[in-house]
Amino acid sequence: MYYNFLVNAKERGVKHLLKQFNKKDIDIIMKLWKDNNQKYQSFINNEYWINNYIKTRDEFLQNNIYVYTESAKILAYIVVNNNNQIIDIQVSTQIQREGIGKLLIEKLKRMMNYGFFRIGKRER
Repeated sequence: MYYNFLVNAKERGVKHLLKQFNKKDIDIIMKLWKDNNQKYQSFINNEYWINNYIKTRDEFLQNNIYVYTESAKILAYIVVNNNNQIIDIQVSTQIQREGIGKLLIEKLKRMMNYGFFRIGKRER
């Protein structure tokens, strides 16, 4: 099922698009994943992120990914599996603390008729 609808972020003053991602955009999503994790989990050796890049990419591709865009640029994403577990959520540093992560979760809840979400635990 393909979802495509406008997200109204009043605090940002413009309309944005939340849509199911296109597989050709996986490298953009993975760059956001790697950059954010390296920045905010700097206590973990960078080799970990490099070594787990392919495994994480493949895991993401097996699930549902929704992206948040501004001017056709992906700035955030959320990965949800078929059991409504949130596998990962990332927001670009340039728009963090503006409620975009919360917006992603709220829109998905409405899209899934206020379904229940659980935070997923990745097996290592």
